[in-house]
Amino acid sequence: MMIQPNSIFTFRIEPSSCHSGCFHTTWTVPENLAYFDGHFPTQPILPAVAILDASIEFLRSATKNPKLELKTTSSAKFSQPILPGSKIEIFAHDLKENNWDLEWRLVEVKTDSTSENKPNLNKNLDFALG
Repeated sequence: MMIQPNSIFTFRIEPSSCHSGCFHTTWTVPENLAYFDGHFPTQPILPAVAILDASIEFLRSATKNPKLELKTTSSAKFSQPILPGSKIEIFAHDLKENNWDLEWRLVEVKTDSTSENKPNLNKNLDFALG
């Protein structure tokens, strides 16, 4: 089955207070997200491709440009696994034309019986118009 990110990821975009051209959203990772299928059966974690797909869809929504495409990824550091049900804050900072710095903050992660706070997950992604 081919996953269609534009039909899976929907975000309520809000301006961020850092400066003009910054946006953020809060997103709770759905527990039944198709990306979890087979990744991994006993302990599902959100794969990197899902993080990239979600980031692209977030920027497409924020910029109101459905043709925005990933050009390069200058760096991506995944310091903490993202589990189903986790609450994430995503921030986009417009560095220059078509160049965005995205930051994923893991606000709360659901475990089997509790929730706990976790540190930031940082990614720097460079996007260009298609």
